[in-house]
Amino acid sequence: MYKNLIISAFEEVRNKTGKRRDYPRARVLSDYIQEETKEPYGDRSLVTKYQTAKKGEPVEIPDFVIEGLCKYVGYDDVESWKASTVTKERGEPMDTKKRAWKVSVSIVLIVGLLGVLSWQYLTRERWMEWKDPVYVEADFDAEKLSNGILKIYKQERIDNFKRIEANCNTTFFSPDGTATVFYGKNQKREYQWFTDLAKHPETGKALKPITPYMIEKYICPKEEIKHHTEK
Repeated sequence: MYKNLIISAFEEVRNKTGKRRDYPRARVLSDYIQEETKEPYGDRSLVTKYQTAKKGEPVEIPDFVIEGLCKYVGYDDVESWKASTVTKERGEPMDTKKRAWKVSVSIVLIVGLLGVLSWQYLTRERWMEWKDPVYVEADFDAEKLSNGILKIYKQERIDNFKRIEANCNTTFFSPDGTATVFYGKNQKREYQWFTDLAKHPETGKALKPITPYMIEKYICPKEEIKHHTEK
């Protein structure tokens, strides 16, 4: 049932970004799924599912991946995508006039869709790149895009994601105990601290929520860390 969904998602990436190879498109979907669902799903797994779907074979994917793919192709949730799929699959016999009318409407819709896709391709999405310690909006650059430096513009990344210099006065947890600082290693294998859960802007590896152990070992040794109730 989900083979058409994953094929549609890969095609949508190509329409939006111009990417044609499987792995670059899978990386876009992998990043989007993690941002939407807060759960990681690798690009290698997505490529495997996509290649299986293109062969016409059944594809099984986790529920959170289905949710992320449905949103990426323009549906509010999984149920609305399923409803649309069922509607498309239910066909009723039509006489010649009805068939001709359907063909005409389809042509109009296709022409309109091609116009929209052409407009999306020409205008495309905004872009951003990492300028330590924050993301900034950037002009399109094919070389930077191919090297993974240029990323699709995300307002929440611009507003909320940055690298910080953590110390004993940093607020590490919200009042309910949820981490407000996240960590990962840079290309030099040095720990760095960030304000939001995402992927490390240099290595592309998923960041992890801070823990009392990490705080005491790498930030504020031998001192008691209290969960602050406000910054």
